[in-house]
Amino acid sequence: MKNIMKKNKPTILLDEVLEEVFSLYEKKYGLKPFIVEKDGRNKSFTKKHTANLPVVVKARAYALQEAVRWGEPYVAFLVPNVVFWVVPVERDEKILAAIVGGEVAVDRDPYSHIETVNHLVANGSSRDDATRYINSLPVWESQEQTRDAAEYLFKLFYQLSGWRPVMLERNHARQIQQRQIAEEIHSMKKGLHASSPLDEERRLLSLMKAGDTRAARGELNRALGILFSQTANLMLLRAQLVEMMGYLVRSAIEDNPAMESLVASNHRWMTCLIEADDFEELSRVVQESLDDFMGKMALHGHTRSGKTVAKILDWLGDHYHEEVTLARLGKEVGLSPFRVAHIVKAETGKTMLQHIHRLRIQEAQRLLEQSAMSCSDVAYEVGFSDQSYFIKQFRKWMGITPHRYRKMIRDCQKSK
Repeated sequence: MKNIMKKNKPTILLDEVLEEVFSLYEKKYGLKPFIVEKDGRNKSFTKKHTANLPVVVKARAYALQEAVRWGEPYVAFLVPNVVFWVVPVERDEKILAAIVGGEVAVDRDPYSHIETVNHLVANGSSRDDATRYINSLPVWESQEQTRDAAEYLFKLFYQLSGWRPVMLERNHARQIQQRQIAEEIHSMKKGLHASSPLDEERRLLSLMKAGDTRAARGELNRALGILFSQTANLMLLRAQLVEMMGYLVRSAIEDNPAMESLVASNHRWMTCLIEADDFEELSRVVQESLDDFMGKMALHGHTRSGKTVAKILDWLGDHYHEEVTLARLGKEVGLSPFRVAHIVKAETGKTMLQHIHRLRIQEAQRLLEQSAMSCSDVAYEVGFSDQSYFIKQFRKWMGITPHRYRKMIRDCQKSK
């Protein structure tokens, strides 16, 4: 381990930290983690050892590369029927090494073991070494177990080391953003959303006021997906994003005059948006602007009602299919029914009923697309007790009846 870190004296990895991490991890999962260099080699063994066969080293190096790209622990096949996972070791935005959390066989089938042995032999191992290796591996047939172990090791290492994986966090946020944008574009092309840009901006501002960073980022990515699905014109996208940021700043200042300093920040964000060369750069700039915006809102204090509205909307996201009343919501957040209705409308521009209907119709769209449930069953499943009322609301939001919507989707699928 010391040899790996000689070139990085300011970021020496403490042996005591690794020992504690490895000990706690082994007690929990029964596996002995180990360190590998950035090129995938395990310096504890010789080049000819099974652990350092070229095919094995290459698999580790690739897994580390993917772990860095996704900003999270990465689970992959080391060789056929053998799974492993890696955690990047980052400090000061530099990758120093990787921790391999374990190598496990994925089943007990003897034919699978023979396949693994033959693969290792074909790649330079002796048959005896390959056989000993596969026989020494524990068997984990649950993918969930490997993912849990990988995430536990990641959190444990950075918690005990006290290091913050800044680059990994940034990469992780970027990958989530791109995935959410892609999903939103796909949904928009299939006609799954009917909300207006102003609705999206109001909800985004509400989440920002509440200090709910994670939900705000998700809502921002949703808004970006809507914009990107509507046009591929970079100039038009810039203009729309400038308009969106302007709305957020104006609304924040109206709510809290102490946040007038956002005007200067907004000018800087606008400059960066205008200078962005492509869609990915636009997404990055908007994300950084959002983080800066939320930091300033936290500094000046966000509204209490914003926190409450975020809590209400989160609760609705889990219970919209049930019977929802203002009295029940008021009990959940400790407010009167009248106050609940007022602050939701004031913060989001929508009534409580509109939020409930939006959630129900979106779920109904999904069920109509992906299930064989009848339209009446779909209505009851999403929370409508009256089928005729469901049809009325569906047509109001989508401009089409549920039956025609399902037929349209199936016709589109057949034509592909």
